[in-house]
Amino acid sequence: MSKQINTPTPDNTETEQTAFSNTLSVHYIVLVLYAIGSIGGSILLLISLLSNVTNDSLLKLSVFGIPPLLFTLHFLAVTGLKKRQLWGYKLSIGLGYFLLILFPFGTVLGVLLLQQLSRFGITIQE
Repeated sequence: MSKQINTPTPDNTETEQTAFSNTLSVHYIVLVLYAIGSIGGSILLLISLLSNVTNDSLLKLSVFGIPPLLFTLHFLAVTGLKKRQLWGYKLSIGLGYFLLILFPFGTVLGVLLLQQLSRFGITIQE
C-alpha cells in the first residue's frame, strides 16, 4: 500500500492549494519546454543527418534520450502529486534539485518548484 499525503487542514487550505497549483504549473512549464526542445532538437538532428554533417551518437542521446526521460519523470511527478502520493512529492523535490544545475532557466524553475514544495504541510497517511 502506498503512502499518501493528507489533505490540508481548513486553516491552511488556501495556502496549500495555491502551493499545490503553483507546483503543478512549474511542472507543466517544464513539460512544455522539454517537449519543444525534443521536437526542435529532432528537427536539427534530422537536418544534420540529411546534410551528412555529423553522425555523433552523443548528439542523438542528447536529443532522443535525455529530454524524453526528463519529460517522463516530470509527468510522473505531476501524476503522483495529483493523487497526493508521497513518491510524487519526493520525485518533485529531486527534479527541483536537478533543475537547479540547468542555468539560467532551470535554476529559476528549480527555485520556484522547491519554494512551492516547501509550503506543503506534509503528513503521511499509511
